[in-house]
Amino acid sequence: MKRKAYITILKSSIPLLLLLPVLSSCSKDNMINTKYLETYLGADQFQTDATLPTLSFDLYADGRVNGGNKPAILSFANPIKLSTASPTDINVKLKFADKSLVDEYNVKNNTKYSMLPEGACKLQQESFVIKSGKLIADTDSIRLNLADAGLFTSEATEYLLPIVLDGLESKDAGAKINTNAMFIKVIPKVYIASLSGLNMENNLINMVYTTTTGGDIFVPPSDGTVQVNLNPKAGVSTAVEVVSGGESVVNSYNTANNKSYTLLPASNYSITSSGTAVFESGQSTIDLSVKLLNNKQLDVKKQYMLPLTLKQGNIAFSDKKANTVMIVVSAKVTNIDLGSKTPVTGTVVNRNSPAWSIVEASRPFSSAYAATNVLDSRNTTSWFVAGENSFITVDMAQSITVKGFVLMPSYAFGATYNATGIDVFTSNDNVTWTSQGTYVGDEVSSSSSATSPDNRNINFYTPVSCRYVKFVMSTLPYSYGGFSEINAIK
Repeated sequence: MKRKAYITILKSSIPLLLLLPVLSSCSKDNMINTKYLETYLGADQFQTDATLPTLSFDLYADGRVNGGNKPAILSFANPIKLSTASPTDINVKLKFADKSLVDEYNVKNNTKYSMLPEGACKLQQESFVIKSGKLIADTDSIRLNLADAGLFTSEATEYLLPIVLDGLESKDAGAKINTNAMFIKVIPKVYIASLSGLNMENNLINMVYTTTTGGDIFVPPSDGTVQVNLNPKAGVSTAVEVVSGGESVVNSYNTANNKSYTLLPASNYSITSSGTAVFESGQSTIDLSVKLLNNKQLDVKKQYMLPLTLKQGNIAFSDKKANTVMIVVSAKVTNIDLGSKTPVTGTVVNRNSPAWSIVEASRPFSSAYAATNVLDSRNTTSWFVAGENSFITVDMAQSITVKGFVLMPSYAFGATYNATGIDVFTSNDNVTWTSQGTYVGDEVSSSSSATSPDNRNINFYTPVSCRYVKFVMSTLPYSYGGFSEINAIK
């Protein structure tokens, strides 16, 4: 059974009419047979925010309401009632109020409702007739219809609609309206899709592939991962598509961040399921992987950007604040064969004729671990230092075309303290240096020793002509490291 909260019309009583001659000295307004029309928020209904009548519906991004299966209509008890029966018909009119009442309501109730967009809803009946001799209209309920779903946005999820009395028509003169508002909550349930990235740095997903100058070797990066999120969880099968934002997005990013990225061509990447995430009932997150393709089509000197963005779907709205993820693709040019763990085939270069020397090196742990130890042909001595990016520069006394180098680890304090990442640079004049790449290997085997060393074999894809070579220990897991011996292979 519907509970009713009434807008009450107060009608003057007969005894008051009999007193009118006595009150002839009062003002004209007080002498009029006045009726008061006001909202009455009864104790049983509409008194708290939780009990306000509510129009709820599913709103899809393509404008469909409730999946297109049924219209959005709220029917609530007719709130219009007379205090006493009128001898004539009374026509009561309703209207929507302005935003000021919503603002007042929010302050009073500590809520954050938005004003319902004008034209979004309409009253099926804007006026009611209370027949003579009756207290209520024959119409038992008011119907609020959704008129234009396109006026709703995905950002404001709860709206408030204030309804006030607009007037009344009656043959009785002197009617007066003194009205409060009745409030209706309008809550469209919308699905919001957002996009985020895993393992991001500075709000970017970095995909770095390893290659040679000519692109003959391609070591792909780990796949980039973007997460498509849906809130609330899918109630029905919901498809969300991720696409490239195109060159305009890259240009805007470049301008805003003083960068010069180039749009990654469509032929150079693939996305799981062609970028379409299909949420089944109960799902809220789907990972999509981005794989780099066809590296030979890319310029190793350029940095590319792939701006992935959400495409507005049939059901889910796109979150305007979290709908794009930037992926940066760049090349790490190397001449070091990371797949080879054995020495390259060739001849070990004679270090004594002409004699090799140390040009420069980071300060050793102590004088017992001087840089010259790497050229003394003894496995039991070593150059040993503290700190990442410690380096040693060797002069091979003449330009030699080398296929690679063999670095014997330091065993000064066991096998633990050694580098797992070594940057290699070559030069012919000790002024202009060329990076050959970074050697990356496992930690030195704990079972190895100076008599049975676990050498670091740095093999070049393409032989290099150089006189000087610099080794920089870029990764030191335990903060210390060094080399016992350094040899070249030609």
